[in-house]
Amino acid sequence: MVMGIGNILVTGARGFMGSHLVPYLWSRDLNVLAFEGDLLDINSIRLFFHNHHIDQIVHLVGTFLWDLDQQLALNFSTTRHLLEVAEEFWVKKIIFTSSGAVYGDPAWEISYEDDICLPNTWYGLSKKFAEEIVEYYRRNQGFQTVILRF
Repeated sequence: MVMGIGNILVTGARGFMGSHLVPYLWSRDLNVLAFEGDLLDINSIRLFFHNHHIDQIVHLVGTFLWDLDQQLALNFSTTRHLLEVAEEFWVKKIIFTSSGAVYGDPAWEISYEDDICLPNTWYGLSKKFAEEIVEYYRRNQGFQTVILRF
């Protein structure tokens, strides 16, 4: 194991990105744990954290569905629950995968990090809400965060 990294929790390890990321991290001799449980059930998350020492989180879970309630649940609420439990267990490092959809219609051919976010889909809006709670925890709870907009 690489010194100083510790245990990395990956949510969405069985999804497209996770199924590529986890083997890569293992190939780098990193200790990776795939989340098992229900991210919509905060007690399921607490139980997982109670049973495993976690040092950092890579949160890949997300969905693009037509139903706004489902998108808010899976894209925002899972993130909120994960951050709340992470704080309880003194885990202060998270990488959150968002989406370029938070920009809406791009002003240029390429979106830039400092472009204004004007989501024009429920998916983009739900991911932007999730980004905002990640930023809230960075500003107010001292989390170290990275937000990736694929």
